[in-house]
Amino acid sequence: MVFSLISWVRENFTYNDRISRGTYIAVNIFYWLFFGFLAYGILKYRLHFKLADLIYSFGPFPPVIDSILSFLFFAAMMILILLAVLTFLFTICQTIRRLHDVDVTGWLWPLKLLTISIGIIPIPIGLLLDVVLCLWDGTPGPNKYGEDPKGRVPVTSGEYEEIEIETEKVEETGEVEEIEETENSV
Repeated sequence: MVFSLISWVRENFTYNDRISRGTYIAVNIFYWLFFGFLAYGILKYRLHFKLADLIYSFGPFPPVIDSILSFLFFAAMMILILLAVLTFLFTICQTIRRLHDVDVTGWLWPLKLLTISIGIIPIPIGLLLDVVLCLWDGTPGPNKYGEDPKGRVPVTSGEYEEIEIETEKVEETGEVEEIEETENSV
Protein backbone atom coordinates (compact mmCIF):
# COMPACT_ATOMS: atom_id res chain seq x y z
CA MET A 1 0.00 0.00 0.00
CA VAL A 2 2.73 2.48 0.96
CA PHE A 3 4.84 1.60 -2.08
CA SER A 4 1.93 2.07 -4.45
CA LEU A 5 1.07 5.39 -2.80
CA ILE A 6 4.67 6.57 -3.19
CA SER A 7 4.76 5.54 -6.85
CA TRP A 8 1.41 7.27 -7.43
CA VAL A 9 2.76 10.49 -5.89
CA ARG A 10 5.94 10.30 -7.98
CA GLU A 11 3.90 9.70 -11.13
CA ASN A 12 1.30 12.44 -10.56
CA PHE A 13 3.21 15.19 -8.77
CA THR A 14 5.45 15.77 -11.78
CA TYR A 15 5.20 18.30 -14.55
CA ASN A 16 7.57 16.84 -17.13
CA ASP A 17 5.17 14.97 -19.38
CA ARG A 18 1.63 15.07 -20.77
CA ILE A 19 -1.89 13.97 -19.73
CA SER A 20 -5.01 13.48 -21.81
CA ARG A 21 -8.25 15.45 -21.67
CA GLY A 22 -10.08 12.69 -19.80
CA THR A 23 -7.52 12.65 -17.01
CA TYR A 24 -7.60 16.43 -16.79
CA ILE A 25 -11.40 16.45 -16.60
CA ALA A 26 -11.29 13.91 -13.75
CA VAL A 27 -8.67 16.00 -11.91
CA ASN A 28 -10.80 19.14 -12.26
CA ILE A 29 -13.96 17.42 -11.09
CA PHE A 30 -12.06 16.31 -7.98
CA TYR A 31 -10.57 19.79 -7.51
CA TRP A 32 -13.86 21.68 -7.78
CA LEU A 33 -15.74 19.16 -5.61
CA PHE A 34 -13.03 19.25 -2.92
CA PHE A 35 -12.95 23.03 -2.72
CA GLY A 36 -16.74 23.18 -2.98
CA PHE A 37 -17.10 20.89 0.02
CA LEU A 38 -14.40 22.87 1.82
CA ALA A 39 -16.29 26.13 1.23
CA TYR A 40 -19.51 24.43 2.35
CA GLY A 41 -17.77 23.23 5.52
CA ILE A 42 -16.46 26.71 6.29
CA LEU A 43 -19.92 28.20 5.85
CA LYS A 44 -21.46 25.46 7.94
CA TYR A 45 -18.84 26.04 10.63
CA ARG A 46 -19.82 29.70 10.76
CA LEU A 47 -23.35 28.51 11.47
CA HIS A 48 -21.85 26.21 14.10
CA PHE A 49 -20.44 29.28 15.87
CA LYS A 50 -23.95 30.68 16.14
CA LEU A 51 -25.18 27.34 17.54
CA ALA A 52 -22.21 27.23 19.91
CA ASP A 53 -23.10 30.68 21.18
CA LEU A 54 -26.61 29.41 21.82
CA ILE A 55 -25.25 26.34 23.68
CA TYR A 56 -22.81 28.46 25.71
CA SER A 57 -25.69 30.71 26.71
CA PHE A 58 -27.06 27.85 28.83
CA GLY A 59 -23.81 27.67 30.77
CA PRO A 60 -20.10 27.09 30.17
CA PHE A 61 -18.60 23.67 29.46
CA PRO A 62 -16.12 22.24 31.95
CA PRO A 63 -12.57 23.37 31.04
CA VAL A 64 -11.42 19.83 30.16
CA ILE A 65 -14.16 19.32 27.57
CA ASP A 66 -13.62 22.83 26.21
CA SER A 67 -9.88 22.12 25.81
CA ILE A 68 -10.53 18.81 24.07
CA LEU A 69 -13.01 20.39 21.66
CA SER A 70 -10.59 23.22 20.90
CA PHE A 71 -7.77 20.76 20.20
CA LEU A 72 -9.97 18.62 17.94
CA PHE A 73 -11.07 21.71 16.03
CA PHE A 74 -7.44 22.85 15.62
CA ALA A 75 -6.33 19.38 14.43
CA ALA A 76 -9.20 19.17 11.94
CA MET A 77 -8.39 22.62 10.56
CA MET A 78 -4.68 21.73 10.15
CA ILE A 79 -5.60 18.54 8.28
CA LEU A 80 -7.95 20.49 6.01
CA ILE A 81 -5.29 23.12 5.31
CA LEU A 82 -2.74 20.40 4.47
CA LEU A 83 -5.23 18.65 2.16
CA ALA A 84 -6.09 21.95 0.48
CA VAL A 85 -2.41 22.74 -0.19
CA LEU A 86 -1.73 19.22 -1.52
CA THR A 87 -4.81 19.35 -3.74
CA PHE A 88 -3.78 22.74 -5.07
CA LEU A 89 -0.22 21.54 -5.85
CA PHE A 90 -1.59 18.39 -7.50
CA THR A 91 -3.89 20.49 -9.68
CA ILE A 92 -1.03 22.81 -10.68
CA CYS A 93 1.07 19.79 -11.76
CA GLN A 94 -1.82 18.38 -13.78
CA THR A 95 -2.55 21.77 -15.39
CA ILE A 96 1.10 22.08 -16.46
CA ARG A 97 1.00 18.57 -17.91
CA ARG A 98 -2.22 19.36 -19.81
CA LEU A 99 -0.70 22.58 -21.17
CA HIS A 100 2.23 20.46 -22.36
CA ASP A 101 -0.23 18.12 -24.10
CA VAL A 102 -1.56 20.98 -26.23
CA ASP A 103 2.07 22.03 -26.93
CA VAL A 104 1.96 25.20 -24.84
CA THR A 105 4.44 26.20 -22.15
CA GLY A 106 3.54 25.21 -18.61
CA TRP A 107 4.34 28.72 -17.38
CA LEU A 108 0.77 29.70 -18.23
CA TRP A 109 -0.53 27.87 -15.13
CA PRO A 110 -0.80 31.11 -13.07
CA LEU A 111 -3.75 32.03 -15.31
CA LYS A 112 -5.66 29.45 -13.27
CA LEU A 113 -5.44 31.85 -10.30
CA LEU A 114 -6.66 34.96 -12.09
CA THR A 115 -10.04 36.58 -11.93
CA ILE A 116 -10.50 39.90 -13.68
CA SER A 117 -13.37 42.32 -13.39
CA ILE A 118 -14.97 44.13 -16.26
CA GLY A 119 -17.12 46.70 -14.59
CA ILE A 120 -18.91 44.83 -11.84
CA ILE A 121 -18.77 41.42 -13.58
CA PRO A 122 -15.92 39.16 -12.37
CA ILE A 123 -14.56 36.81 -15.03
CA PRO A 124 -12.70 33.82 -13.60
CA ILE A 125 -9.86 33.29 -16.07
CA GLY A 126 -8.93 30.06 -14.27
CA LEU A 127 -12.33 28.57 -14.95
CA LEU A 128 -12.12 29.63 -18.59
CA LEU A 129 -8.66 28.04 -18.83
CA ASP A 130 -10.06 24.82 -17.38
CA VAL A 131 -12.88 24.77 -19.93
CA VAL A 132 -10.49 25.43 -22.82
CA LEU A 133 -8.09 22.71 -21.69
CA CYS A 134 -10.96 20.26 -21.27
CA LEU A 135 -12.19 20.91 -24.83
CA TRP A 136 -8.90 21.37 -26.71
CA ASP A 137 -7.49 18.12 -28.10
CA GLY A 138 -3.82 17.45 -27.47
CA THR A 139 -1.09 17.42 -30.08
CA PRO A 140 -1.15 14.08 -31.93
CA GLY A 141 2.10 12.19 -31.60
CA PRO A 142 5.13 13.23 -29.62
CA ASN A 143 5.92 16.89 -29.06
CA LYS A 144 8.77 18.63 -27.25
CA TYR A 145 7.20 17.77 -23.87
CA GLY A 146 6.88 14.02 -24.35
CA GLU A 147 4.95 11.20 -25.94
CA ASP A 148 1.25 11.40 -26.75
CA PRO A 149 -0.74 10.02 -23.78
CA LYS A 150 -3.23 8.51 -26.25
CA GLY A 151 -0.46 6.79 -28.21
CA ARG A 152 -1.40 8.44 -31.53
CA VAL A 153 1.13 8.74 -34.35
CA PRO A 154 0.92 11.90 -36.46
CA VAL A 155 0.32 11.65 -40.18
CA THR A 156 2.20 14.44 -41.91
CA SER A 157 1.12 15.63 -45.37
CA GLY A 158 -0.85 12.46 -46.04
CA GLU A 159 2.25 10.24 -46.30
CA TYR A 160 3.04 7.19 -44.27
CA GLU A 161 5.13 4.08 -44.66
CA GLU A 162 3.46 0.81 -45.33
CA ILE A 163 5.21 -2.51 -44.99
CA GLU A 164 3.99 -5.25 -47.30
CA ILE A 165 4.77 -8.85 -46.51
CA GLU A 166 4.26 -11.31 -49.34
CA THR A 167 3.52 -14.83 -48.25
CA GLU A 168 3.26 -18.19 -49.97
CA LYS A 169 1.37 -21.13 -48.59
CA VAL A 170 3.13 -24.44 -48.65
CA GLU A 171 0.54 -27.06 -49.49
CA GLU A 172 2.12 -30.07 -47.78
CA THR A 173 2.55 -28.58 -44.30
CA GLY A 174 -0.09 -25.87 -44.37
CA GLU A 175 2.43 -23.32 -43.02
CA VAL A 176 2.96 -19.83 -44.28
CA GLU A 177 6.47 -18.78 -45.29
CA GLU A 178 7.68 -15.23 -45.63
CA ILE A 179 9.18 -14.68 -49.05
CA GLU A 180 10.29 -11.03 -48.88
CA GLU A 181 9.59 -7.78 -47.10
CA THR A 182 9.32 -4.57 -49.04
CA GLU A 183 8.80 -1.02 -47.90
CA ASN A 184 6.72 1.28 -50.06
CA SER A 185 5.97 4.93 -49.48
CA VAL A 186 2.43 5.74 -50.41
